[in-house]
Amino acid sequence: GSSGINAEYGVHTALTRWGTILGLGESALDQLPSDEHSPDFMDDFLMFIDTHEWESFITNQVYPAVAKFSKENNDTAVAGTSRELLKIQELLEEDIILSNRARMERLEGYERDITAQYRKRHEFEVNRHILDTNGRHTKHHSIIKEWKERKKFMTSDRGVWGGDGNKTPLYWKRDTHENYCRMRLRTCPNNEFNPHTDAKFYDEYDLVREPSTVNLLGVSEEARVRVDKDTLESWEVISNTNVPDVTDQEHLIFFQDCHLVTLLNIIPGTLKVSPTHIYFYEHEGEETRHKPSHNNLAFKIKHIREIHLRRYNLRYSALEFFLTDQTNFFINLSKFHRNKVYSKIMALRPANLVHGITRSPEEMVAGSNITRKWLERRISNFEYLMSLNTIAGRTYNDLSQYPVFPWVLNDYTSDSIDFENPLCECFRDLSKPIGAQIPERAEHAEIKYASLPQDGLDPPFHWGTHYSNPGAVLYFLVRVEPYTSLHIDLHGRFDHPDRHFYNVGQSFNSSTRGQGDCKELIPEFFYLPEFLVNSNNFDFGTRHDGRPVGDVTLPNWARSPEDFIVQHRAALESEYVSNNIHHWIDLIFGYKQRGKEAIEALNVYHYTSYEGLVDLDNEKDPKKRRALEAQISNFGQTPRQIFKEPHPKRMNLSEATSLKGSTLTHILKAAALKANAIQMGTSDNPVIFAGVSGGAPSQVIERGVMDNLVTISRNGVYGIHNWLARWTGSHPFYCEKDTQMELGVRSITGPFAPGVRCPSNLARLSTCGRVLFIGGLWDNSVRTGLVDQHEIQPLGVLYQHKNTVSCLELNGKYLATGGCDTTVVIWKLLYKQGECWGLKPHPASILYGHNSEVRCVALSQELDLVVSGSSEGIVLLHTLKQGTYIRTFVPHTPASPDAPHLTVTLVGVADNGNILVAGDIPGSKSVAHSVLYLYTVNGRLVKKIKLEDRTSAMFVQGDRVVLGGASGSLEIRDTHYLNIKHKLRLKTGVLAISIDPRNQHLFVTTTDGKLLILTATAKPFVKAKK
Repeated sequence: GSSGINAEYGVHTALTRWGTILGLGESALDQLPSDEHSPDFMDDFLMFIDTHEWESFITNQVYPAVAKFSKENNDTAVAGTSRELLKIQELLEEDIILSNRARMERLEGYERDITAQYRKRHEFEVNRHILDTNGRHTKHHSIIKEWKERKKFMTSDRGVWGGDGNKTPLYWKRDTHENYCRMRLRTCPNNEFNPHTDAKFYDEYDLVREPSTVNLLGVSEEARVRVDKDTLESWEVISNTNVPDVTDQEHLIFFQDCHLVTLLNIIPGTLKVSPTHIYFYEHEGEETRHKPSHNNLAFKIKHIREIHLRRYNLRYSALEFFLTDQTNFFINLSKFHRNKVYSKIMALRPANLVHGITRSPEEMVAGSNITRKWLERRISNFEYLMSLNTIAGRTYNDLSQYPVFPWVLNDYTSDSIDFENPLCECFRDLSKPIGAQIPERAEHAEIKYASLPQDGLDPPFHWGTHYSNPGAVLYFLVRVEPYTSLHIDLHGRFDHPDRHFYNVGQSFNSSTRGQGDCKELIPEFFYLPEFLVNSNNFDFGTRHDGRPVGDVTLPNWARSPEDFIVQHRAALESEYVSNNIHHWIDLIFGYKQRGKEAIEALNVYHYTSYEGLVDLDNEKDPKKRRALEAQISNFGQTPRQIFKEPHPKRMNLSEATSLKGSTLTHILKAAALKANAIQMGTSDNPVIFAGVSGGAPSQVIERGVMDNLVTISRNGVYGIHNWLARWTGSHPFYCEKDTQMELGVRSITGPFAPGVRCPSNLARLSTCGRVLFIGGLWDNSVRTGLVDQHEIQPLGVLYQHKNTVSCLELNGKYLATGGCDTTVVIWKLLYKQGECWGLKPHPASILYGHNSEVRCVALSQELDLVVSGSSEGIVLLHTLKQGTYIRTFVPHTPASPDAPHLTVTLVGVADNGNILVAGDIPGSKSVAHSVLYLYTVNGRLVKKIKLEDRTSAMFVQGDRVVLGGASGSLEIRDTHYLNIKHKLRLKTGVLAISIDPRNQHLFVTTTDGKLLILTATAKPFVKAKK
């Protein structure tokens, strides 16, 4: 191309001209490029001038010729020559610049058109390969895990290779599954148990030290964020992020390096988002390459129930996912990538997402209507506090942001406490921080605040420690794994025996009277008795008084850990706490958390615990930044502020009851009951099942039809009766009998198998009332039928059991069937457009472990639990979703092999996790008597009672159990102590018990063919259906 030199004259011309003037010849340069019109001439020439030939030409010929010419000509000629040479140099430099620019443009074009496309494709293929490899590894490891689970079961006490007499001791750890109230009730086998024998406190002469104020670090000016700035998270930026609609159904939408935050580890990995799934793959290292990864995750977008924007070490960088199966995961990214991931997921519009748009905590509380529900007493104090904790960023996955609950009592020495006595002085002052309960300590905190510099870089504070921090959480939960291991990780060993949590009352005194201690409680104090028991027998050492540290010493008014939890929860739900808990909410989540109100309430903590006052990313010193991160992590973090105004007080019970449209009293908690009898069958063919569809009352007007009351008699004849709950104010229900049932012309397909003992637990109706499930048939099948206004149409027949189906139970989206073949089969309900259409064709899982006929089964989708009892007298627990064996209950151990043994006839699961087991033990003259056992979900026997009547039916809901006897007894008991709440004596024996979907009517079928409908009101209205 053209150049600066060629624009006027070429190199050859210049050399010829000046060679003539200086007496030089071009022939002396043999390697000089000849074709100066070539596009590569300048590049060749630049290479040539670096050669020895050119250097020799300049040194040996040009310089002497110029010197000679200078002598022979005057200074004017020399100056002219110099200008010409400078001009040539400038033109050469300009040409070099233009040549380099053209070269860069060609390189950029190549990079853009070829290299970048290749790199993009290469990156995609690498990620696809990684995804595929991780998927294969995950599948491989899951298969290995499944084989290990099967091996563990096969060698367990209920497996075919077990029972050799050499039982391995069982150890337990806490399960992460939560119920709907976010209670983690269950423990599970700990197959990697470590007794921590090397962690015992070894310095027996170490002096007992009171916890002292933490030596807090200063924060540099760069990392300090002033309150007058807009320090809080920008919710508008997140919610308004423009994300294009996803149309590619085959490829990943987004992937980003991140960390999975768990209690035990912070796991580096990659988060991948596809149109249908979210994946987390742990990064492979040399130590994990050949080990099964338990940290890889995969879940469907449609299973996301909630996504919360979280802080991690006071950075706005994390996401917490809550799924429909009651599991949750905490993912930490950078702030920028966190918002991007959130926006990508929200663009996919998860079907089950509770909060459809991004909201600040204040907006989330207002949008969820959770406060209104609490004010009107539609939810409990525990549920409300746990909801506030979740919205404020508190999580089980981060010890520095663990849920916080209040101390509610101040009396741990009395033999008994009446929580409902308005004159009782057993409650703490909920309007003051826990550290300011005693006047002397409150005065000390006020003096301390005033003595600190008011205008310094570090704002003054009342308390040098926080009410919720990792140390406090592990202090309370040290007896339960994995918190035991975390306690050792934090301290390096077990703490001094005198500093362990060993006495509830002493811990309260330490928080209210001790120096440098102001910790509040954790939610486990209101639902988990296991944290008070050293069930794994850890050696925590011996206290200075010679007593070993074992189980926690309880208050005098608590007879057992279970009793402590029940009474402590009752205290939380008491009228005093209900009327005053809003003051504590103001301190922890509300307007007294910051500012002038916090100062007046003695509620100011070190400023590094507050949201928005420290930006660690601006700290330039790496060592100081790491130290501050450790301090924030260990010191604790104040929850996000939710309320800026005083929190309203809860309505009293009479105000809530008088509200228009308030929920009616639950039938099982009614003050008085009345039985209304309808003759539905005969003594030869009594009704053994009654169930009502769950339509809303408005459907009577909208559809012009009533709900269905479905009944089935012992010989399989069914009736579909019109049913309407609360027909008028004077009638508790309206029932229009199906006259076709009396004619006996309609029956379920196929007769019951001969010898079926209890047909009452062989029929269940789906929640929507559309589908009926039947077992106990002659061909060992499970049958489904579609219920309409006039008949039950056959819907499906499924075969899995090798013998008669002896029992079945329905809960949520799962059906469990027990068989005479000793197995329990778990089925998933089939849903289409939100309506039930029977069962999926293949079982979700098959549960083993019984050696005889399975007589009864109960399941809880909320607790992920299956309970089954057999005629050999044992009860097995499995998980519902995975079918994993958990534990065995043996309620009754015969004194000798020939002695009578228990036959388990009925089992049930309460909402609080307690398990009820009813069984018969043969007595003298072959007369059996029934025994009722109450267990915790973790296998501790709470109570055992002998019943007056042999139990023939049992129904469990909430915290109530209804027991029906073969001689006509009907009892309603609580599931905490088995205390009787109601007791009725019927003329004939009870066959089956059920409840309507609105919890207003209790159905009881009896041996004389009657259907008893128990109500809390009076006169029903019954007529024959035309």
